[in-house]
Amino acid sequence: MNYKKTPKELMKVINLFGNNKLNYLLFKCEHIFEGENKNLDIIFETNKDYYQAAQLLEQSGFILRFSEKFERYKTMYCKLIGKEMFSIHLHREIAWHGIKALNKKAVFERKKEVAQGIFIPSKEDSILIHAGHVLFENFKITRKEEMWLDLINENGIEMKYIKKQLKKNYWKEGFKEVIKINQERNTQLKKRKIVYLWFKKIIFEPLTGLYLGRKLMRLLLRYPKLKRKGYLISFIGTNGTGKSTITKELLNDYSGVTKHLGIEGQYYYYGWNPTFFLTKLISNFLKNKNKKLFQETVLKKISDKNEKFSIKQEMLLLYQFVEFYYRYLIQVRSKLNKNDLVITDRYFYDIYGQYPYAKRSLVFPLLIKLFPKPDFTFLLDAKPEELQKRGKTNKRNQEMIEEIEREVLPLEYLRQQRNNYHALTKKRKEVHIIDTTNKNINHNCKEIMKKTWKKII
Repeated sequence: MNYKKTPKELMKVINLFGNNKLNYLLFKCEHIFEGENKNLDIIFETNKDYYQAAQLLEQSGFILRFSEKFERYKTMYCKLIGKEMFSIHLHREIAWHGIKALNKKAVFERKKEVAQGIFIPSKEDSILIHAGHVLFENFKITRKEEMWLDLINENGIEMKYIKKQLKKNYWKEGFKEVIKINQERNTQLKKRKIVYLWFKKIIFEPLTGLYLGRKLMRLLLRYPKLKRKGYLISFIGTNGTGKSTITKELLNDYSGVTKHLGIEGQYYYYGWNPTFFLTKLISNFLKNKNKKLFQETVLKKISDKNEKFSIKQEMLLLYQFVEFYYRYLIQVRSKLNKNDLVITDRYFYDIYGQYPYAKRSLVFPLLIKLFPKPDFTFLLDAKPEELQKRGKTNKRNQEMIEEIEREVLPLEYLRQQRNNYHALTKKRKEVHIIDTTNKNINHNCKEIMKKTWKKII
């Protein structure tokens, strides 16, 4: 078996375990050897080796994603290397959903060394492992399983050993069913058949049945969680600091990670885009007065440092909170509930930087605490003199972001914005400042990924 296309990052892990004298076997590893996957499944002969492997991974910068609380007999570790995510699945039994499929001791006794320090199961055990994966985990036959299951009729396969393992582990009928549907070139196990075949095994293993029963009850009795799923990164900052550009670039950089984790990366523009029906009516009414309104409510207020309490401004901020919160629930939370990664260009926090009165508002400190907090917020920062030279992103969507000429804003306004944003960081300690003056986008995205990837998993 050719192993030379194995990703070098996974080979480092294999060598790490070998150098520390851990007794292990790689299994379901054909796609790894062909360089087609970044998930490594590895089983250890003893519990001592299993726990030591976990310690070695943690010392190497891997982060625990799933412990045995999620699934008995296995743990999963992940690490971001460059822009790619790698996952190591540590097993202490050959099992799926807590159901042991094979006698581990016999599998280790028959192991094969395909190269120095690279150990894999025998052909017979590989056939059993792939059949077990179909029956207890995946419920379908892919090209990879088909290749191994076809070997059942090959000369030299020790059927006596296979039958002994099946009899000892109570899934002889399940194995026959998997072989049968493979020979018929069907790809899917029927649900009713799966229940029957699992029952034929579990009836002889009461403790396994009890474990599955508890797991099922936890699933059925689980109350809807108010805590959101998914992961939210937001970019805020003065006009022209590159929020739209860096949002798009970060989504591209995270594409390998999201694909690996089986989630999607979503873009959302959180600038002024009326969504609530009442806001649409008001916006349409004021569409011809927007420039004048901007001058009166924003630019005019810049130099008015002694402005007193304003009911009009307080109501405006309160109404914007309602509009932004409505958009969060309808357009952002819905994406997060699918467990997706959502990256937003702007956020509610921008109001503090964009509106001079917000800094003096009585109600806004409460509003900013009530608004859902992103997992990470980055303030993109640059000198106002630099911002006046930059282009503006107009079309904000994930597929295309175009640069058009910016309508130059007054320098005094940009300075006021920047001061307000820096004041915001003192109120919201979780806001991280990213200097976009000299550093290029790739460098900034790399730094952001370093800060954020661990929380995503």
